[in-house]
Amino acid sequence: MNEDAYELVKKLADGKEGVSGEDYSFSYASKIVSRAWAFPAIQDGRRIWILPKELRAAFHEADGQKLQQQVRENTEWILLTKGMLHNYGYIEHGAAISTLERVSGAEVDIQRYFEVMRLCSYYELNMATGGFVSAGLDFEEKEELITHHETRPEIPYYPFSKKQLIKAASGGGIEPSESMDPLIEMVKTSYDVDQEEILDHASLLEGLLKEGMNINELLEVFQEAFEIPNKKVMEQVADTLVYANNHTRMWMLKGHKPVELSRQKQAAFKEETREKVVPFTQDRKIGRNEPCPCGSGKKYKKCCGSPK
Repeated sequence: MNEDAYELVKKLADGKEGVSGEDYSFSYASKIVSRAWAFPAIQDGRRIWILPKELRAAFHEADGQKLQQQVRENTEWILLTKGMLHNYGYIEHGAAISTLERVSGAEVDIQRYFEVMRLCSYYELNMATGGFVSAGLDFEEKEELITHHETRPEIPYYPFSKKQLIKAASGGGIEPSESMDPLIEMVKTSYDVDQEEILDHASLLEGLLKEGMNINELLEVFQEAFEIPNKKVMEQVADTLVYANNHTRMWMLKGHKPVELSRQKQAAFKEETREKVVPFTQDRKIGRNEPCPCGSGKKYKKCCGSPK
């Protein structure tokens, strides 16, 4: 269970009658029923949940600190995995578990994690079997993204913090990031559009960038929403989209920004070049009146140190 399912079952187990089922989707309700956590019924024409007395007793017997801790962990795993998918699009199970352990600071029960992920469609997550989880992508999109990840084994998944992952999972990641600021300012200056509409379109464009759409396609999407009156505005739009492209965290780059990887590459090249330089250490300067090091017995100024 996650916390929502737990609270529903707890209400029913505590004898609260007529808990409404109106707020639950058919898909969610069917999953609750398939796990025997609760059952639907009709009461005075209303859809409600019920729980047989035998299951109430079973729940009370199982309920306690351990179960509640597991429910909290399940909920956190679901949120963090959802945040990973928002930022990566796709991630292998091993990398997902490593990320969970890094941000939570605790070892993950792998078997239980897999069980939670297998059942996570109950919580409206799009998962896939076969050793990885992925966002809601069709087959071709998923295969293309996997190829991008596998051809860049040297790039690690960007180390998002726990707070960043939960924010993305909770919908906080929908707001456009700072990569879209130049575009937002340009639209404010060039068009008579309210702030909410500008932010909506900026979020849409950033999402398309994250998924790998190229600049020309983005220009077409922009032009569908805002008429581009002349070449000057076209160039401004293109410039802001190029900036956004370079500063957006890409699925195909495992959550990195192109500009970050470019800087890392340049830094690595400089370090490699520096390591290849053979340091030159100058020998001690020989005095003009000292014996010449060639072994002639003459003074240095009369021998190898002579201007001739």
